[in-house]
Amino acid sequence: FVHNVARTNQAERLNLWSMLRPPAGAFGASALASLNFVYEGRPSAARESDGSLSFFYHTYRRHGWDIWMKRFAGGQWQPSEPVVDQAGVDKRPAAALQGARMWLFWESCDPSQPLAAQKWRVNFKTRTAGVWSASSVLFDAASERRSPVATVDDTGGLWLFWLEKTTAGWVVKYNRNDGVQWLPNAVDFPLDAGQDPRVECDLYILFHPTSVNQRLWLFWARHEPGGPP
Repeated sequence: FVHNVARTNQAERLNLWSMLRPPAGAFGASALASLNFVYEGRPSAARESDGSLSFFYHTYRRHGWDIWMKRFAGGQWQPSEPVVDQAGVDKRPAAALQGARMWLFWESCDPSQPLAAQKWRVNFKTRTAGVWSASSVLFDAASERRSPVATVDDTGGLWLFWLEKTTAGWVVKYNRNDGVQWLPNAVDFPLDAGQDPRVECDLYILFHPTSVNQRLWLFWARHEPGGPP
């Protein structure tokens, strides 16, 4: 006899954890940061004007995937709260603080639409003086975009990178907001030896404010053939 046992009331799931390293010393023990079910994808963290840390992530709810946040202030995590709470799929948040304005970007899709109309779009909202704006589609609703990542440079410029679907496949594009407006047109990511770099997922951007070179770093993941190097 073969017995199949399903433990659906204790299904595997991913949660968010954290480790803290003081200014001088080593990382401490890992600690559970949130009980929300995250499944896949990474969180996005942004430092607030008061020095606290806001932590954005997507989590599954009964009506679909939403964007939630937690704040680390006073040496402890504050209760979680929803930022994007609506039907559909809202995933992969990217947050950055530009002056006194917090930007939040994420990819969004409405599975209730007909299959031909289901497109990934990058949405955004901003928070000023503690109040979040309504959600809006980034730039236009005609293009299909995913996986936004954002950071602010030493002059206060907000850089936003994303994956955009073209006739040649998914490519990386970016734009910059100077605090007032975006560039008129998105910029294509520089070629790699004359070819579009093959970017498949997990875009990540980093700007180190104390670096003398003021470099902007972009990382990504892609599949490579197996076997010997």
